[in-house]
Amino acid sequence: MDDDRSDGVVPALACRPVPGAVAEALDIDRKTIRKYLAPAVAAGLTPGEGGKFDEPLWWELITGWFPEVGDRAARAVTWPAIAAHHDWIDAQLKASVTIATIAQRLRDHHGVAVSESTVRRYVAAQFAEKVAESKVTVARRPGHLPCPPEERPVLP
Repeated sequence: MDDDRSDGVVPALACRPVPGAVAEALDIDRKTIRKYLAPAVAAGLTPGEGGKFDEPLWWELITGWFPEVGDRAARAVTWPAIAAHHDWIDAQLKASVTIATIAQRLRDHHGVAVSESTVRRYVAAQFAEKVAESKVTVARRPGHLPCPPEERPVLP
């Protein structure tokens, strides 16, 4: 499997007791589900047992069973084309350009045939620290930090 749907195969088994339901939910052929299910069953894991989902453990198991699945960058065939524009993307992010706009500009101005979701995954992986920083919310208390005019209290 060379796309991101493979990320959900084994973890989905913890929730869905029927492999056919997993195949249908992930829109993946049943034979592919069996391929990815076989090592889990051989290890004594069975579908639908429930329990707490432990993502790091799943990734350890998955990369042990299927090394080709573990490296997201290796699976992403368009990442090298995006990586060629890494510095440009960095500048766009610094200028607060949205991912949707970056993806569109990659297609229109740089000729990179790439989807917005692929650019989103690339940015999340390659600019993880920058993405985390952009999600930080700083609380403002009146009188301590300047606030935009529309947020200022109206005084009598």
